[in-house]
Amino acid sequence: MKMLFLNLFEGVSEQARLDKIVSYIKKEDPEIICLAEACCWEKNKSIKLKNFKKNINCNYHYFHMSPIGESLVIFSKTPFIKKFKIKPIIPCSIMKCSLKINNININIFLAHLTARDEQGRIREIELILKKIDKKSNTILLGDLNSLSPLDKYNEKKLLKKLKKLNIVKFGEGILKKDVQTKILKFGLIDTIKKFSKKLEHTVPTKFNKDKYHCEKLRLDYAYITLLLKKYLKSAKVIRTKETNQLSDHFPLVIEFEFS
Repeated sequence: MKMLFLNLFEGVSEQARLDKIVSYIKKEDPEIICLAEACCWEKNKSIKLKNFKKNINCNYHYFHMSPIGESLVIFSKTPFIKKFKIKPIIPCSIMKCSLKINNININIFLAHLTARDEQGRIREIELILKKIDKKSNTILLGDLNSLSPLDKYNEKKLLKKLKKLNIVKFGEGILKKDVQTKILKFGLIDTIKKFSKKLEHTVPTKFNKDKYHCEKLRLDYAYITLLLKKYLKSAKVIRTKETNQLSDHFPLVIEFEFS
């Protein structure tokens, strides 16, 4: 089973870029596609959502919009067993669904944590972790807008640059890594780190390098519970000439082998 995650960047208003994203997804041919920032895809009777679903050859989807308009969507070639309604976590956007792959029940949590500050993200991730059963086959992925203690940053250099740009969401004086630390202490496995020990940055891309994406940072993650570890085949940040033009984030591709 192949999964793909991509933060779309503001709903993809440009048709040419949308076509590129569709083309890339079709080449990857994942069974499950998870997207953040599917802004306004529900408008005009969800025509954009329906066309995208048709173009990537998926039969099933689950769309969710948070109270502040943050939109997430999961497309699947496999029917959903269940779509869970989660009490709003403001301003976080979070959704959960379950599927059955080769008679194995899989729970997927797709999240887009607030970009505002670490304290807000801490509150959000604590609420999300309370909903995860560590004894289940669960995947938590998305744009978590936070830094990991497993990634080796030049903290002095990065903090200096962030200060110069007046960016405080990653901390002042020291880099804040509390959100990712909480996830790791909870016992979830960072799939990207299972296959690479270097910094596998997910921003910036050539498509958009603004002040908030000024340095190589890993902001997008795919975590799994221990039960799924034996099925994990690969997990990568896909940085190519093609993916450099899709969004302001690079996509993640995670593969499992359920036999």
